[in-house]
Amino acid sequence: TLIDNRTTNFTWTEEVVNNDKIVGIVNNVLLKVPSKQKRMPYKIDVFDNSNKQLRNKIFEYTHRDEEASIEDDAGNPQTLAPHLLVISRKWIDKENLAPHLNLSIDERIVFMEIGIVSMMLMMAFENAGLSTGLCQCIMNKHELADELNIKNPVELMIGVGYKSGADTFFDPRTNTTKNVFYETNHIRPTPENIVTYRW
Repeated sequence: TLIDNRTTNFTWTEEVVNNDKIVGIVNNVLLKVPSKQKRMPYKIDVFDNSNKQLRNKIFEYTHRDEEASIEDDAGNPQTLAPHLLVISRKWIDKENLAPHLNLSIDERIVFMEIGIVSMMLMMAFENAGLSTGLCQCIMNKHELADELNIKNPVELMIGVGYKSGADTFFDPRTNTTKNVFYETNHIRPTPENIVTYRW
């Protein structure tokens, strides 16, 4: 049911999500998510996104199309959600690690684990009646991290809240209402093109 119901969400109601509910869901996932050698090589910063100035500033970093002006750019309104999870790497390079901690980790594993924890978080939020929207369109990951007082570049953001179902959103960059961008240029491969059953 969760897999059938979950979709990437872009627009949100004004209904406030209780912070304790978010904490409970996130902590529960982090206690159970698989992680190679239990390193969990990522950091998650959770913002309640009620600071309008900061929320709008984050949105400015999610310019969708490098070729488009702000007026023409569709933006990523999933980051305007009532809550926002910001995921970054825990360690950025081997040279800056304390050798005695033996914390060096293959970058591929970092990104795989970010994918795994993101998927578990999405399903856990969906199970709790909340919607999610992922955003990886980040124009300058280092600058956004500095803006949010996060040590390493932002790799992924997940908006969390209650789905509104609206096809438009208010773009704070231009003070205009814009249509939500729905990706239609690509076609999802059929299962036959992805999986080979070998029995």
